[in-house]
Amino acid sequence: MKYPSQFEKGETLDQDKGLTGSSGSSAEVRLLVGQHRLFEMIANGTPLPDVLNLLALTVEDLANGTVCSIWLVDKAGTKLRQGAAPSLPESYKQAMDGLAIGSRAGSCGTAAYFRRPVIVPDIASDPLWTDYRDLALSHQLRACWSMPILLSSGDLLGTLAVYDRTPRTPNENELRIIKLATQIAGIAIERKRAKEALKENEERYKSLFENVPIGIYRTTPDGRILLANPSLVHMLGCSSPDELLSRNLETEGFSPAYPRSRFKELIEREGEVKGLEAAWTRRDGVVIFVRENAKVIRKDDGTTLYYEGTVEDITEREQAESKLRESEQRYHLLFERSFSGIYRSTLDGCILDCNEAFARILGYDSREEILAAGAAKLYFNPAERKDFLACLQKRRILTNFEHRLLRKDGNSVWVLENVNLSEGEAGAMPLLEGVLIDITERKETEKRLEKAYEQLRSLSTHLQLVREEERTRISRELHDELGQALTGLKLDLAWLRDGLHEDQRSLLTKIEAMSNLIDDTILTVQRISSEMRPRILDDLGLAAAIEWQVQEFQNRTEIECIFTSPPKDITLGHDRSTAVFRIFQEALTNVARHAAASKALIRLSEKAGYFLLEVKDNGKGVAKSKIFDSKSLGFIGMRERALLWGGQIEIKGIRGKGTTVTVRMPVRREVDRSRAQ
Repeated sequence: MKYPSQFEKGETLDQDKGLTGSSGSSAEVRLLVGQHRLFEMIANGTPLPDVLNLLALTVEDLANGTVCSIWLVDKAGTKLRQGAAPSLPESYKQAMDGLAIGSRAGSCGTAAYFRRPVIVPDIASDPLWTDYRDLALSHQLRACWSMPILLSSGDLLGTLAVYDRTPRTPNENELRIIKLATQIAGIAIERKRAKEALKENEERYKSLFENVPIGIYRTTPDGRILLANPSLVHMLGCSSPDELLSRNLETEGFSPAYPRSRFKELIEREGEVKGLEAAWTRRDGVVIFVRENAKVIRKDDGTTLYYEGTVEDITEREQAESKLRESEQRYHLLFERSFSGIYRSTLDGCILDCNEAFARILGYDSREEILAAGAAKLYFNPAERKDFLACLQKRRILTNFEHRLLRKDGNSVWVLENVNLSEGEAGAMPLLEGVLIDITERKETEKRLEKAYEQLRSLSTHLQLVREEERTRISRELHDELGQALTGLKLDLAWLRDGLHEDQRSLLTKIEAMSNLIDDTILTVQRISSEMRPRILDDLGLAAAIEWQVQEFQNRTEIECIFTSPPKDITLGHDRSTAVFRIFQEALTNVARHAAASKALIRLSEKAGYFLLEVKDNGKGVAKSKIFDSKSLGFIGMRERALLWGGQIEIKGIRGKGTTVTVRMPVRREVDRSRAQ
């Protein structure tokens, strides 16, 4: 591989110097003729392949016996594609088309890689042709001299190669021809690229001009429109460019609120306007808001030729900003005039903003005073604020949160607060945004109501106890005194009956009837006494009393009852046992009156410190609306009895499957309230 010294030194060909060194030779004349013809073709815009083909033929004519080819680098800059090779065999051109540029890629690929001339005297022995030797030799190509086609900036355009069918190096005249041809090829290729770039730019500008959503215009100082793109035509409500061009901005462009004279004053003084916002009038009379950038185009003497610029329709933005301003005004009025306290604060206790109502609720004279005080002073102790923040950070939002705050005068104020923890900007601390109302009066009212309710409950408890005691007393008197009196009467009648003769049959019959009536009366007294206060409840306990009541209920109603209880008796105490028994009686009454049931399951149990009574029937099932109906006095009484002693009652009904009543009563070992009073 050889790099002739004259190329390494960057020698250029003198176009006036002859190829043979003697002026006026026939080779020099042919060169000048070919050179002029090529430059004319380039200047006239002849297609590049035609120029390169003629250039290759000219080289072959001047360097007799050689074959010239020109290769162009692809857009990626990695391969050489066929440019012109009029005398090379077609099969060779096809095989070499797309040759990869590399350090051992024949003469052309290597010249393109190193951007230096590559002279290969003998293809048969040169290592650069290892991969392509057989192809070249099969077409009788023995030598190849290649020159890179470069721009002045050093960018690669392609290569120009000259083949010879005899192994040799080029002579001085051939080297000059190759170098000049390379320069001409570079001019032609660069001109072609420049034209393509210009065309591409023109197409890009045209596409931008026609498709950009911003209006583009050119106008004279007196308001005549010289140029407008489709976006501006549409923006100003015209049906065609001609319709827009017929308008004059001096008379029907800028709206009166922003006259064109102001625009002209600014642009003539500054030479340009940037971000100028104005109101323009559409063809249909509708006013739109625009933002304009424009500049003055002047002659060399400073006289204004025209204005050119861009226009962006900002009507939607202006309307949105107007609505935002209105919204901000409404928010400001709501913020200032609200009876609720509104605030924004940081987690570390700095109150960023609040309204007057917030300050007033907490006893401060003004919002400025409470802003200076900070959130920490609104709590009785730091632990309360810490608990509040921990709860908020866990949930992120608190709704209807009731807590107590500290007023400026040291008194407490109860507030109902809705607050959320909003994320601050990147790296910033989250903010608390909340609304609160003063519920101190409501709290005091609730406290009074709760106290009154407790008093009513205590009174109800007392009445229940008094009633049970009275029922017990009456039951005992009925059982003991009335029962004994009736028994005495029966004994007296028996004595009278024994003293009568057989002939006093009518008296005997009367005495027998009176005796039977006394027996029935004794049974009635026993039944009434048991219903008022079954002695079995006091003597044998709750489980036995319930079991007895189940048997009585089954006999009276013929509803099948299944009773189960734990083997060990559960002791609830006198009053709670009475309450459970009365609830049970009411439950059975509901089964008999309303359930339309054929079977009932009664179960007693103890679980987790609670006595459980479950009454379940297979009837029609109570409706949910009836369970909490204010007219359902039976259910209300059952719940109240349970609540009096700390118990709970649950009633569930399933349509067509029955009703279940579950009583949970705490198993307490201490003395009953009635006994302690």
